[in-house]
Amino acid sequence: MTPVEILAFVFSLVILVKLLMIFIYPEFSLKMAKSAAKNKLFTTILYLVLAAIIGYYLFQSFTIVQIAAIMLFTSLLVGITILPYMEHSIKIKEGLRGNIKKSWLAILIWFVFAILVLIAVFS
Repeated sequence: MTPVEILAFVFSLVILVKLLMIFIYPEFSLKMAKSAAKNKLFTTILYLVLAAIIGYYLFQSFTIVQIAAIMLFTSLLVGITILPYMEHSIKIKEGLRGNIKKSWLAILIWFVFAILVLIAVFS
């Protein structure tokens, strides 16, 4: 298997395990979310490390434009997942209005990514 196939395999396993846990042990995702909320610094570092490792392999196989298109597709799937809970999403967005400083790292990452995609598309 190629590195990308291994990533896809792991991703599929994680999805199936999460879905299984939702049906067998519904409190699992809530416990995981609470744990992540208690350990924000650790969770942030873990996500950054995983994103760097996965990004390293993805950028060896795909262009930034291809990755952006895949991310658009993924964003739509996430949107479909969140849509039934729109009331909660609105409350979260209202809470973010005055606390945008907490998201500086994510905003910076998304900004740089978007600029790099635009450069790649128009060069």
